[in-house]
Amino acid sequence: MVREKCFLGVLLSDLDLILKDLEELNKDSSLVTQYSLTEEDGDNEDIEEIIRRSLPKIKVIGVGGAGNNTVTNLIEAGIQQVKTIAINTDARQLLISKAHRKVLIGEKTCRGHGAGNDPEIGKQAAEESREKILRILDGTDLLFLTCGLGGGTGSGATPYIAQLARELDIFTVTVCTLPFMAEGEIKRKNASKALKELIDLSNIVIVIPNDKLLQVAPKKTLLEAFKLADSILVKAVKGIADLVVRPRSGLVNVDFADVKKVLSVGGTAVIGVGRADVSEGNRALKALERALINPLLDVNLNTAKSALINITGGLDITLEEAEGIVRQVSAILKNKGEIKWGVVLEESMKGELEVTIIMAGIDLPYLGENGEIIYPNIIAPVYTRDTMNILKEIGISNDKVFE
Repeated sequence: MVREKCFLGVLLSDLDLILKDLEELNKDSSLVTQYSLTEEDGDNEDIEEIIRRSLPKIKVIGVGGAGNNTVTNLIEAGIQQVKTIAINTDARQLLISKAHRKVLIGEKTCRGHGAGNDPEIGKQAAEESREKILRILDGTDLLFLTCGLGGGTGSGATPYIAQLARELDIFTVTVCTLPFMAEGEIKRKNASKALKELIDLSNIVIVIPNDKLLQVAPKKTLLEAFKLADSILVKAVKGIADLVVRPRSGLVNVDFADVKKVLSVGGTAVIGVGRADVSEGNRALKALERALINPLLDVNLNTAKSALINITGGLDITLEEAEGIVRQVSAILKNKGEIKWGVVLEESMKGELEVTIIMAGIDLPYLGENGEIIYPNIIAPVYTRDTMNILKEIGISNDKVFE
């Protein structure tokens, strides 16, 4: 009994010591809390730094007049975490660009006066400024080259820049417009040669024929048509870049590896953009319909090897809407093509939904076996039979028109 009391006394004594220690700790609880928060904040900072470092270094280079315009429009569209560079042989055009960096090439070759619609001069200007261009490309993970084909700088310098990017193993997406047929044979030949080179040198080339834009809005003035072409170039670049660098809703995430995988099929790609709001009923289907019933996508859609889908909407967008869009595109590809998709939230788009689809590795009816542009096939009647049959299969009727 005495032994048990002694043992209990030891326990009570230990308990007193523990309680005293706890009391001392409570007095300094603010220090403990402060330490915990500081440690936690440090962890957050570490994670944020890792995320920041892991984001691909994206650069958009606009080459020539059309490319410079695209870069300016990208800035105005609020593109994030992307460095923009305007490259030109014409000093005056560079002066009005809003790019983060403006680079005049071929100072000796062109003296700041442009390439005079001669691609050879444009190429020589780029060769002269090789070191400048290499410094621009340094550290780039994802490169967008944007230009209008047919002139001197866009057709001559862009393939040379693509070649340098390839030598540096930079993943390169070229987005280019083809000249209007009415712009003449010289521009058409320039564009054909440059496009063939770009297809060989780029990982993927998104092609936008200006003549197709006339079928979208035939009554627009020439200036308005060019602005429409610029806006689609912007959609193509921003649609891909936003998926990689923008904070998303958590519904679906797309990373750089996903984008590379989808676009690594090579060759050419086409883009469709559609927008709808909640007042139109099923806004997801309506937006998809407008993206697909589009002269720019007037090709045999099921020849595409992959698709990249950017769904942008307000905070009210649902997973069901997004999944429905992807399911329809999967049906077009006959469930055999790679599809990656993501959702970007824009608070300003409450009630609205926009779909940007890039169909990659697709057969273009206006490109010949040797890469030449077959203009009669560009301006052929809208919507091939194959295209309309595919759209009919997923519930989009033949009497729909692009709005």
